[in-house]
Amino acid sequence: MSKSKALAYSIIAFGLAFLFLYWQLNSCFFVFLLISLPFAVIAALKYRRDWRLTAEAEQARLSQPHTPALPMMTNKSTQGRLFVPPPIDRRS
Repeated sequence: MSKSKALAYSIIAFGLAFLFLYWQLNSCFFVFLLISLPFAVIAALKYRRDWRLTAEAEQARLSQPHTPALPMMTNKSTQGRLFVPPPIDRRS
């Protein structure tokens, strides 16, 4: 069950619980309140898990050593051109 679906079921059951409380049907209020609690717990646990995984991934990204980019060619004769050697079979 996804966290959004669990949260939606929890909100619906919680809303029905307070609707029954408004109608003074206390037994139905407690039943729907108890139904909404597991869904709320599922949504909270999945949200917490996703938050922890995101934080761990961010920490892993920040802890990796930064590899600098290769410097540009600074020799004036090769500036702007890529040196490609001649094919191996044509060398003398």
